[in-house]
Amino acid sequence: MTPDHHPGTTRHGATRWRELPGALVLAALAAFFFAGSLDLPFGALRRLGPGYFPLMLSILLGGLSVAIVLAEARPEHDSDEVFKLRPFLAVLGAILVFAATIRTLGLIPAIFLTVAVAAAGDRSSRLFPVLALAAAVSAGIWAVFTLGLGTSVPAFAIGR
Repeated sequence: MTPDHHPGTTRHGATRWRELPGALVLAALAAFFFAGSLDLPFGALRRLGPGYFPLMLSILLGGLSVAIVLAEARPEHDSDEVFKLRPFLAVLGAILVFAATIRTLGLIPAIFLTVAVAAAGDRSSRLFPVLALAAAVSAGIWAVFTLGLGTSVPAFAIGR
C-alpha cells in the first residue's frame, strides 16, 4: 500500500462501490413491497392484517440498503475485494427457483432446491453437507409454516 492509498478507496481517492448493486436491489425490493402494502389493511397489533408484513419487510429492506451504502461510503472501509458474480447469481437463482417451484412441486422440494442452488455460490460447498443442510432447512421450514403457523401450502404438490 502506497502512502497516498487509503483502504476503501482507489488510488485516486474515489470510493469503490462494490456493494452498491446489492444495495440497489434491496432498495428496489423495499419500494416494491412498500407500494404493495399500501393497498392492504394493516390491522392492529393483536390482529395483524395482510399489509403489515409487506410494510415491515419494506422498512427492513430499506434500512438494510441504507446501512450498506453508509458502510461502503466510509473511507476506512476496506474494499479491496472485487464484486463476486458467482454468489450473487446463486442467490438470485435460488430466489427464482423458489418462485418457479413452490406451486408446482410444493414447499419441501422448493426449499430443498432453493438451499441447494444458493449453496452453489460457495466454491467450497460439498455435495453431502449441502444435501444434509437442504434437508434440515426444508424440514424446519415445513414444521414452522405448516405445523406452527398452519399455512395451507402443500408439503408436496407433485402430481396435483
